[in-house]
Amino acid sequence: MYNQDQGPDIPAALATLNHLSNADLNQILNDDEKFEEIVKDIKQ
Repeated sequence: MYNQDQGPDIPAALATLNHLSNADLNQILNDDEKFEEIVKDIKQ
């Protein structure tokens, strides 16, 4: 998600989150492990 010369890859992050339901987004918001998992997936 981060390149040394660039900031965060916002479009990649939004694309990952865009298809999720409200319930899924709420779960990510309230579960730190789930949030970390999403962040790791975006970095790849």
